[in-house]
Amino acid sequence: MNCGVYVKGTDGKEYYGILQDVIELHCVWDIRPYKMILFKCDWYNCINGVVVHDTYKLVDVNHTKRYPKYDPFVLAIQVTQVCFMPYPMKDNSKKDWWAVLKMKPRSIIDVPEEDTPFQIDGNDNPPNLGDIDVDDDVDIVQDEENDIDDNVDEEVDAMDARRVTT
Repeated sequence: MNCGVYVKGTDGKEYYGILQDVIELHCVWDIRPYKMILFKCDWYNCINGVVVHDTYKLVDVNHTKRYPKYDPFVLAIQVTQVCFMPYPMKDNSKKDWWAVLKMKPRSIIDVPEEDTPFQIDGNDNPPNLGDIDVDDDVDIVQDEENDIDDNVDEEVDAMDARRVTT
């Protein structure tokens, strides 16, 4: 199984490794119990064993070179999941090198940083509410409703007159 991890160090270097074990620590403090997840990893050498291509920002890791210091533990919240893929080639020029694919967790969605408005304000001089006469608009609507009612009443009277004559 390909369980790769990546962490950005405080020194600015990128560390890549293979997950070996997951350790769950339970601490009981004064207020409440606390749970912490640690990953035990085998790290690759970040000096001689990692190459970042300048043009495409692709990362290659030499899986035969290990990190010389013993520092296997990292907090689970600090790491990013990666996948290591061997190069598919017939010659053995890159047999020790793996390409690194950084994975996105399922719960994270890429959203643009800027919040764009749904409506662009194009009117620089909106009318003042004091300039609008609400009563005039209400009268126009009421007049239109009365005209519609009068037309309906006339049609009903005409239909009644036809029934009586037949």
